[in-house]
Amino acid sequence: MAVEAPSSAVGGGSRNTTDPLTACRESFEAYIFAVRRWQVRPHQRAWVEALDALAKGELKGEGGRSCNKLMIIAWPESGKTATLIAWVEWLLGREIAKGRSPHVGYLCYGDSLAFERSKAIKQFIEEDEVYKIVFPQVRPDKPRGWGEETWFLKTAARGEKDPTFTAAGWQGGIQGKRFEAALISDDGFPGNIAVSLLEKNRHWRTWNDIVKTRATQGVTPIVVVGTRFAGDDHIGRVLEAEPHGWKVIRTPVVDGEGKIAWPREFCEDGEWRGVTPEGIEEYKRDHLSWLTQYLGLPPTEEGEIFRHLTFGPAPKPEMVKGVWQSWDTAYTTGRQSSYSAMVEALWIPDLKALYLARVYMEKLDPFTLAREVERQTLEAEKRWPGIPVRTIVENKATGPVITGVEKVNFKNKDLVTRAAMVSKWPAQGQFIIPDTWREWLDGYLDELRGFPAVQYKDR
Repeated sequence: MAVEAPSSAVGGGSRNTTDPLTACRESFEAYIFAVRRWQVRPHQRAWVEALDALAKGELKGEGGRSCNKLMIIAWPESGKTATLIAWVEWLLGREIAKGRSPHVGYLCYGDSLAFERSKAIKQFIEEDEVYKIVFPQVRPDKPRGWGEETWFLKTAARGEKDPTFTAAGWQGGIQGKRFEAALISDDGFPGNIAVSLLEKNRHWRTWNDIVKTRATQGVTPIVVVGTRFAGDDHIGRVLEAEPHGWKVIRTPVVDGEGKIAWPREFCEDGEWRGVTPEGIEEYKRDHLSWLTQYLGLPPTEEGEIFRHLTFGPAPKPEMVKGVWQSWDTAYTTGRQSSYSAMVEALWIPDLKALYLARVYMEKLDPFTLAREVERQTLEAEKRWPGIPVRTIVENKATGPVITGVEKVNFKNKDLVTRAAMVSKWPAQGQFIIPDTWREWLDGYLDELRGFPAVQYKDR
């Protein structure tokens, strides 16, 4: 199945058409709403738009380059499978309506679950009256095969030997099958896949030796939908081995401010779905599971969050266009109290990055702290004359008694979650650490690399 050439006439403008049948055929979101009878949730919209673009040959990946490989990473029970099943139905309908002969492979961890997905898709295509109105050309070809592992739809190519749809497990019946759209779901992965090296290696060999060879290289649309289990799980290995050519959408259960992506609600199918605040707190009890499955940011086996750091030389003064001082304040000077900490970073627009310039940490009473914040700001203004200095203080603890600075309120109070959300910055070169010795640098790096297992987490 060759992806369709980009066409502005078929693109996003199809949603504005007055013909509802045309809208359902040309817009995946319209299909979901009218045929599948459910509303796309905000956290699912990026998935739906990307799947729509992939079907039309318009998907853009890294750097705005065209690509035909899509990866969706999200937490369990986020609606990934329902979205993928609906896309298969819509994709088959579009392809057959255009006179093509599609061949789709749907892979799950095990055969039995793959067959369940196959049964759901073919049953909907065969029985749903609205679907048959939208795609009247789509009809089962039962004499040629209508099982759960493979089945045929009537197409223009009557003599084709390969089935329209093949369902298989990773270690099952995928061998010997050809497909021109590969859909890989993590459905049914056993819990030990996160720790079993043997299991991960078997999975990886199947990907390289069988899945990729069954597909038409460079042409076949590939969709991987999954939940992270470990840093070197299948998704992690694919992204490391194939860093380019993928459109990757990571959907955590909460955003950087702690807002739940899908609040609990009563849905169209008569079931309660989504996540409650109490559920979030329960997920956090298992630290590793929270980072991997629910934030999509698996740490290394050592439990680190900041796995990849970027080091570099100090920028030339003319490159610096802003100075940021960010404070995390504490309550008292007592032995058991936390430190107040400040990180000073230089904004370098040419690199689209921040450079770590200074780190300060001390136990201070509220009034001494207020004077220290003012002193540090004045010193920065002297070091960087003519460059704006922005002082930011978290509005908690002693923060409210400090005046003349910018106050921020973090909705997400959990330091681990907030750290995981920004861990990509140093990995992508957006936060640069000095590559030469500084008095404060060793302690800062120890805290960063050991987080969250270290004693102090202020910096």
